[in-house]
Amino acid sequence: MDHIVIRIKEIIEQEGVSQILFAEKTGINKSTLSHVLTGRNHPSSKVIQKILTAYPHYRHEWLLSGEFPMVKEGYREQQAKQTNIPLFTEMTENVFSESPHVPSYQPPTLQISPALTPQIEVVTAQVARKVEKIIVYYDDNTYQTFMPLED
Repeated sequence: MDHIVIRIKEIIEQEGVSQILFAEKTGINKSTLSHVLTGRNHPSSKVIQKILTAYPHYRHEWLLSGEFPMVKEGYREQQAKQTNIPLFTEMTENVFSESPHVPSYQPPTLQISPALTPQIEVVTAQVARKVEKIIVYYDDNTYQTFMPLED
C-alpha cells in the first residue's frame, strides 16, 4: 500500500470523521476516495491538493513524503488554547440544595411474594413392556427380523 494512502487514512483517523464525511469536506468524489484508500488508484495531485485545502494545518511535506512534524507549527498551541475552556463554569447557587420543583427521591419498594410450595409429582409404576421383534430394512429392498430369546 502506498505510504501516502497510509497518511491519508491517518488524517481521517486524527480528524475523527468517516470516509464519507472526509470526502464531503474535501470535495473528493466518494468513489475516488474509496479507490485511493483501497489501493486501486494512486492519489492524484488534485486529490492531495483538495485534502490540504480542506485541512490546511497538515504539512504537505508530511503528506507527500512522511517528513515530520505532521502538522504546521503553532497548530498544537492553537488547539490547546481552544480546548483550555473550563469544563464547569462558576455557579453562584448551590445546585445540591433542595428545590421545590424536584421531588425527593424515594427508593422503590419491593414486594416479596411468599415462597412457592413445591408440587410433588407422583410417578406411578409403568407396566413392564417387552420387545416382540425388530425389523431392519435394507436399501436393496430386503429385510431381516430379529426376535428376542425366550426366557
